[in-house]
Amino acid sequence: MRKSFLILISIVFIMGCAQTNGSSDVDGDFELTEEDSAEIDQDGDVEEEESVPVFDADLASNLQNLLEEHLAFSNDPGVTMSVIMPDGTSFSAAAGASNIAAEKEMLPDSLFRVGSNTKPIVAVVVLQLVQEGKIGLDDSLTDYLPQYEQWSNITIRYLLNMRSGMKEFLAITSLMMDALQNAEDPVNPEDVLDAVYQEPLTFEPGSDGAYTNSSYLALGLIIEKVTGRPAEQEIADRIITPLQLSHTYLDLGDSENSDLAEGYIDMTMAGPVLKLPASITLLLPSEIIVDGLILGSHLLHPTLTWTAGALVSSSGDMATFMHALFSGKLLSEDMIEQMKETQEALLFNGPVLYGLGLQVRPTPQGLSLGHGGLNFGYQAATYYLPEHDLVVSHMHNFLVELYDPFQAEMVDTILEGGVSDYSPCLLPDDLYRTFDTGKYLNITFKAEVTSPGADPKYGTSRLRLEEEDGSLPFGGLFPTALLEEKDGKETLTLTSYGLSENLDADIRVVLGYASESLFGDLDSNGRKIITQANLDDLIVLVADAELDEDLQVIRMCFTAVSDPTRTGEAATCNAEFPTEGDVLKLFASLPIVDDPEAVQPILETIMVPACICPNGTNSYQACE
Repeated sequence: MRKSFLILISIVFIMGCAQTNGSSDVDGDFELTEEDSAEIDQDGDVEEEESVPVFDADLASNLQNLLEEHLAFSNDPGVTMSVIMPDGTSFSAAAGASNIAAEKEMLPDSLFRVGSNTKPIVAVVVLQLVQEGKIGLDDSLTDYLPQYEQWSNITIRYLLNMRSGMKEFLAITSLMMDALQNAEDPVNPEDVLDAVYQEPLTFEPGSDGAYTNSSYLALGLIIEKVTGRPAEQEIADRIITPLQLSHTYLDLGDSENSDLAEGYIDMTMAGPVLKLPASITLLLPSEIIVDGLILGSHLLHPTLTWTAGALVSSSGDMATFMHALFSGKLLSEDMIEQMKETQEALLFNGPVLYGLGLQVRPTPQGLSLGHGGLNFGYQAATYYLPEHDLVVSHMHNFLVELYDPFQAEMVDTILEGGVSDYSPCLLPDDLYRTFDTGKYLNITFKAEVTSPGADPKYGTSRLRLEEEDGSLPFGGLFPTALLEEKDGKETLTLTSYGLSENLDADIRVVLGYASESLFGDLDSNGRKIITQANLDDLIVLVADAELDEDLQVIRMCFTAVSDPTRTGEAATCNAEFPTEGDVLKLFASLPIVDDPEAVQPILETIMVPACICPNGTNSYQACE
């Protein structure tokens, strides 16, 4: 079990980088006292001073509703978010559960393992030491750690901007096996770096870029060598204490924190990304499986990632840090400009622009500067948008999911300002069905509608299969909604991905087809029964797919389809059939059949081949 699971843990860290009532904090630090708000002169007259700005109440409500809607469509058990506006006002909110089994509510100041959100903080400590003349950016690593003499061409700058060429320590099998088998024992960062030193460099330092956590372990050791103090103490004294980040600490694993949210991972979604088989879940002890999800909070000792990713924090604290950084409270203007100078670095098979501890990423609202973070069961993101002088941070106790659409909607909501009549689209209480005489696929789907040939707009989706033994995760990764013409009718093709249980397949593909007629006869609650008579209103097909080296589908064979002998139901918040640019918001509970002897006749009835292959013209035909 441990050997198979090791691969998952390694890749998760390399990536690095049930609803409850939500709650929120609005400007708790900005409440005026009587002394602040007025002065009394000798005649007893009251002289009013300028009022302190207060976060817009409608916008606060909108953002809270956005969190509730996000939970309705996503796989997140819980989520928190924080924003700091150009005028300095701030808002934090939360929704969902921090602990599923304990039914513990997520709070605005709930704690998360923020993964590589650690790196900007460590980078700031190093750059402060540069400003103090204790470290030179172009000094050699061996000026401070002479025992690694073969790394003399690695500079402090290369460590900071991911151009060191060091091997990723989480990809060293023997090291990770030992860490996994001794998860209760603290890990010495020098031992980890010694193991990295035994591995060849992946490229000549400075000649290329590749994200590696090893560089930030080296920076932690350099901080300690230069200051003569523990790295966690330097982080506390230089950043945490001055900024009053009361929910932040570098976790050394020496105590339990009841405010730490539990982290969860869905292998049906992580599998395709991490290239792991579904069978891995069968190798795990039952006590770490909760609601079909893997409980990942304590599978490795936090000191393993140390100054590369062991920070625990809240979205509010991380937003405060990022705001302080770009307000010039931590570094000089010149040093901040050097932080922002980027080079390309390979991260998870794709290039990212990486500065000195900063990711610079394009968004629909302009460039964002900050960092993402992954830990086993957690995802975090904290960014500053300079065009809007805006800081946003959001945290999720789930892995793995694409949160760019969520952040984009969050920023759009902020920039548009608050509206008083916004209400979230939420899952109807009694829509989802459980196993009766057969299986149901319960679906949530939210994505912007695009046309053929356009760049895909990934949304948010959650799929769960209701079997006789209970509810199991089924996927929902990279969901897209494509508007195209089929048989002379406008049709929405909904696509999402999961992890196939067929070991010969690379991924599971779930296809849904929704026609205009689905939106024509909705009841007053936006719902519609799906039967054999109107099966073409909404139908779902499930396939196992093989991919080529470029991750393109080369063969797809259908394994399950909507069951016409039983009824399902759909609900939507769209009043009309959505067209290009609209956001489809759809819930459905559809009966499916996956018995091969039953699937084939249904495929023949709806005229779908058992297996399809690309024909070279961006479409598919029956495989030969």
